[in-house]
Amino acid sequence: MTLEQLRTFLAVARMGGVRRAAEQMHISQPAVSARISGLEAYLGTALFSRVSTGVVLTRKGVLLKQHADQVMAILERIKGDVMSEDSISSLLRLGVAETVAQTWLPEFLRELHRNF
Repeated sequence: MTLEQLRTFLAVARMGGVRRAAEQMHISQPAVSARISGLEAYLGTALFSRVSTGVVLTRKGVLLKQHADQVMAILERIKGDVMSEDSISSLLRLGVAETVAQTWLPEFLRELHRNF
């Protein structure tokens, strides 16, 4: 079981479908399906039931979601407690009109970086 499998499992559970989770995670549907299949094979149980609108958690899936939420919360606490502020990096994606990108956005981003 890997952290990526757990993250993917949580995304599918929250989004209610493989396609929606793939879009949110910016990865392919087959990659999401492979991670879920691998996790189900490792655990030896189905985690989702397929329905007409997507997927719903099985009883074992509900239990795993509770544990996976706790694991992710612990990971966030570890990052907050242990990582130095210099090593923390973030990715910011913006969709803007070209006019914005060429006029005020560069200065705005410099100021944002300076402040945060």
